[in-house]
Amino acid sequence: MNRIAPLTTFATLAFMSTTSLAADEAANPLASVEEGFWTGVTAIVIFLVVFGLLSTMVWPKIVKGLDERNEKIVGEIAAAEEARKQAKEALDEYEKNLAEARAESQRMIEETRAQQSQLAAQLKANADAELSAMREKALAEIDGAKKQALNELYNESVNLASVMAGKILQRQVTVEDQQRLMDESIEEMKSVS
Repeated sequence: MNRIAPLTTFATLAFMSTTSLAADEAANPLASVEEGFWTGVTAIVIFLVVFGLLSTMVWPKIVKGLDERNEKIVGEIAAAEEARKQAKEALDEYEKNLAEARAESQRMIEETRAQQSQLAAQLKANADAELSAMREKALAEIDGAKKQALNELYNESVNLASVMAGKILQRQVTVEDQQRLMDESIEEMKSVS
């Protein structure tokens, strides 16, 4: 405020001197050269005072405000650019993680399929082995039952033959005779079959 007071006083004095000169010669509607000079000087002085006040007090505040606004805008642009860069990096990281997860899931699916194929092959091999073992056991049981049936058949045929031979011969066939006949019959049947 101390700067404004002397300038205001000077401007008021200059204005008053101009108006006092104009009041003295009010009768003449055209201004004289001296009046025009002082009016021009007063206008220039007032202009210079107002220009000085504006350039020293108002204009720096306006420039400071514009500079602050510019810095704020530049800072916001930089922050937005940094946020965009971070978002791009986050998106790239997300896409990379997504690709890795897809690859991992595909690998797990392939691994599971391989395990399933291996398990199916193992189960098939076990089933084939069990089936083969059961078949061999059944064939062995059938072969055993066949041999037992043949032995029973041979024994019965020997007994029947010895009974018939005893009737024919009218004598009693001894155990040795039966054994000998049975052995002979078995040998004959084996050679036939």
